[in-house]
Amino acid sequence: PKETYKVELNETKEEETRIYGMKDTIVKGDLAVTLNRWYPVYTVKSYAGRNVIEMSYSRVDITVKNLGDKEIYLSYTPYKPVLVDDSGNVYEFIDVKVKRKDGLVVEHPDQLKLGVLYPGTSRSGAIFFYPTVTPNTDKVRLVLYLNKEKFEFVWDWGRLS
Repeated sequence: PKETYKVELNETKEEETRIYGMKDTIVKGDLAVTLNRWYPVYTVKSYAGRNVIEMSYSRVDITVKNLGDKEIYLSYTPYKPVLVDDSGNVYEFIDVKVKRKDGLVVEHPDQLKLGVLYPGTSRSGAIFFYPTVTPNTDKVRLVLYLNKEKFEFVWDWGRLS
């Protein structure tokens, strides 16, 4: 008679580490975040009387979608977004306001609006960082916390869209 042996295979599963970059979408919980575009230097104009004042920022455009069946109140928690370059320089999130010709100060119209995001809907907008990212960097990393979930994207400096 043939003898049969029970063989146990000790499989080790390594968690695949994927790098998310331009045009990629990360899904966590009921939120899906897509990195759409970035501008290493984006100039914003404000008015001071008849004079135009220009300020430069780095800008990242994203889309956030609510995949769930409940309203989500979008917030940058527990940390504000940051950009980090390959040298370890940190570029901080800034809420950009512009002064119009009529003297009224308003939020930049492209800025990502936080607040209620209804089920099945999405919202696109820009996140601004100051100062502008140093041109001699190779890679840029966006670390974005939305509603206690961490979304992290990495892309090459030259990737403008």
